[in-house]
Amino acid sequence: MEDDSLFDLLGGRPTLEKVHKVFNDKLYEYLWLKWVFEEIDQKVIENQQTDFMTSNMGGGKIYSGGFPKNVTGICLSRRNFLTFGRKF
Repeated sequence: MEDDSLFDLLGGRPTLEKVHKVFNDKLYEYLWLKWVFEEIDQKVIENQQTDFMTSNMGGGKIYSGGFPKNVTGICLSRRNFLTFGRKF
């Protein structure tokens, strides 16, 4: 890990895990999007998101999966993205 990385400044893996847990709890209940994830274990998604962000914030290169769009298959229009974002 890098000294004074964004990863460390934000509180490391425990902080990212909390953020992804809260985000996905809402996502998995959101009427317009929950169907996208109905066959994907939420914990798997949370771990992949945390690994991805850890790798990109200076916490070590641990993510070895695909890009999020390729993994989830989600392709939101700008309008839907903005509408979804207001819910958080």
